[in-house]
Amino acid sequence: MTTPADVIFCGNPGAGKSTLLSCVSGRQFRSGESAWCGFCSDFQFQESCRFPGYRFADTPGLADCKSAENAAKAITQTLMDAVRKGRAVKLFFVVPSEGGRITAEHLLTIRKVLGCITLVDGTSPSANSYAVIINKCDTALPEHQARVREGFAVRSPSLPIPTCHVIFLPRVGALSGKDNASHHFEGLQDFVLNVPAVALANVAEISCQSTVEELKQLQQNVSLAFDEQAARHEAEKRRWEQDARDVESALREAYLIQLRQEGEAATCQLQQLRGYLASQTEEGSHLEMQLAEQQRMQELTKQVREDHLRDLRRQQRMKERDWRRSIQEHWDRETLLESDRPVEVLTFSAKATLPGIA
Repeated sequence: MTTPADVIFCGNPGAGKSTLLSCVSGRQFRSGESAWCGFCSDFQFQESCRFPGYRFADTPGLADCKSAENAAKAITQTLMDAVRKGRAVKLFFVVPSEGGRITAEHLLTIRKVLGCITLVDGTSPSANSYAVIINKCDTALPEHQARVREGFAVRSPSLPIPTCHVIFLPRVGALSGKDNASHHFEGLQDFVLNVPAVALANVAEISCQSTVEELKQLQQNVSLAFDEQAARHEAEKRRWEQDARDVESALREAYLIQLRQEGEAATCQLQQLRGYLASQTEEGSHLEMQLAEQQRMQELTKQVREDHLRDLRRQQRMKERDWRRSIQEHWDRETLLESDRPVEVLTFSAKATLPGIA
């Protein structure tokens, strides 16, 4: 806040200008009923020790046709004071939220105040040369705020000078029906300080002669614009929903393709595994057959050896029997031969043949 400026709040009666000024500046701005039926009667600038070099001012509203002329003079006087003293102005319009819509009388106030101003370069105020405070918001739905922001950001017959400087403040129950109350609104001071100031060269008198006719025409324009905006939002909503369905369908199709590919890959791997297991099983069966054949051959060899051993044993027994028979026959022949000899000789021979026999 190096450059001094005048902070001026404009708006219709009951919008909450005085309360918001008190919150921002730290000074007390009187609010309530006055001779002009609903808006502040004190239009003197107040300085704040919080912001050296800055002045703050409240202004009456133009919505009441009975007091609109006096209110217009007060607004002109406030702006001209800044012109005479060569001070830049930060202009704020306080607009209450009414179900997410901005009514025609508030737009009419903005149009009339901006229409009486001439800048130092000889031109009228351009886009973003003022700010809007949407006060007493009952809902913080993003779609409502987006709709209001769009209404102020787009040039239209109802609002020829748009602005992107918009802030939304909630409704505070403790402030309802109370005069000279204050409340801390998060971010409000920073918003006020960051809005650019404009240098005024002249302020024309605000005309209130055709206010009723202008208000009726503006109400029609606002209603038409609201219907067009609602239709546009509905079309965009349908388009977004269709886009969402298309994206969902594409994602589902991609997911199904991925599942099918993964299934095919899994099936291929399963077939490969089955083939490998089958080959291993076949090889195992071949090995089992070889082992069985080897065991059979071993058993056969064993049987052949046993048969051969039995043959050998049988042959051996036959040889032993033949040998014994031969020995027996030999002994039998010897016995017969000995039986033909005399006894003495036999005896002598026996003794001579068998020593030790008496």
